[in-house]
Amino acid sequence: MFRFILHTIAACLLLAACTSEEPQTFTPQKEKTVLMYIIADNSLSQYSMRDVNRIKENLGNNIDNANFLIMIDREGDTPELLRLHKDKDGDIMESIVARFEEQNIADMDFLKSTLEEVKKRFPADKYSLDIWSHGMSWIPDNIPFYAPDSKWIGQDGNNYLNIDLLADAIEQSGMRFDYILFDACLMSSIETLYELRNAADRIIASPIEIWSYSFPYERIADMMCDSENRAADIAGQYAAYYDGESEYRTGAVTVIDCAGLETLAAEAAKLFEGTAVKAEDIMTADIQRYDRYTYEIMYDMKEYYVQAAEICGKDIAPFLEQLDKTIVYRYSTDRFANIIIDTDNTCGIGTYIPVAGYSLWNDYYATLDWFKAVSRLPFI
Repeated sequence: MFRFILHTIAACLLLAACTSEEPQTFTPQKEKTVLMYIIADNSLSQYSMRDVNRIKENLGNNIDNANFLIMIDREGDTPELLRLHKDKDGDIMESIVARFEEQNIADMDFLKSTLEEVKKRFPADKYSLDIWSHGMSWIPDNIPFYAPDSKWIGQDGNNYLNIDLLADAIEQSGMRFDYILFDACLMSSIETLYELRNAADRIIASPIEIWSYSFPYERIADMMCDSENRAADIAGQYAAYYDGESEYRTGAVTVIDCAGLETLAAEAAKLFEGTAVKAEDIMTADIQRYDRYTYEIMYDMKEYYVQAAEICGKDIAPFLEQLDKTIVYRYSTDRFANIIIDTDNTCGIGTYIPVAGYSLWNDYYATLDWFKAVSRLPFI
């Protein structure tokens, strides 16, 4: 049996008892390496292998020039790193690259070590990352409140991965992705997107919850392996599936050009220069809400900043112009569960409107890059 050769003591401890079923070889440089990171040691476990099988059954010719890797951890199993590839007859096969002892893969250091190993053993011209799990936007872990059964970002048992640590893991690994796909709920929030602005060229995410059916992998599997950046096409297939072609006719997806996010933050900051928005001036009832929780998490960013600009007496046009440049693709059905969505006036990116009483959230929120960049965000 072969073991990963890791370069730091910390990484060795994290990947202890990690044995390869495949010999530890280093593949030739390919056009694309895709890593699907499935954190399913939670209530979504039953759906995880379904999506792996949908991918296996629908990979096409693009896999010839790509590595397709899947890190997966399910309830009752230990983590595994899988590789999908063609055999000599052209059939898609699944090989186990490595098995791990039971541990938390929703962990910054484990993710970082995985990315480093993928980059070393499966080099490519471009990389893509699909994070599949529960998701709750930028909301930090260990702050309990009532919520329906939707997707955190990285729930492994009782462990969660905060968005700033996700960004740190990617940065420290030295990787950059042509796109990051969030197959997780509520991840199209400006706080999440801005934290990851240096991690990818584009980000695919939803401002609302994603049904357990997930992304339609039978439609996008081969696109994921394409050397071209197919982020908008992948989102388009998500929209096509949820727009009347499925019994779950409800969905929203947004594709963000990360290159425009810092300019967007600069325009947002101008709206609050020299002004103070009073709590009683913010009419949240007039702003699209994306979440269904007891605590307010996600409002539409465009509608919020339009209202804030009016209150502050500022010209909203430069902000809206930059927002349009930053959004590559946007789609939404007109409702999700009991939420009616104003598809004409919303932008498909959510934001937290700080509430003074949410002190634990606000302490963490103040550490995020978006808050620092805009600086004068009001509390209500």
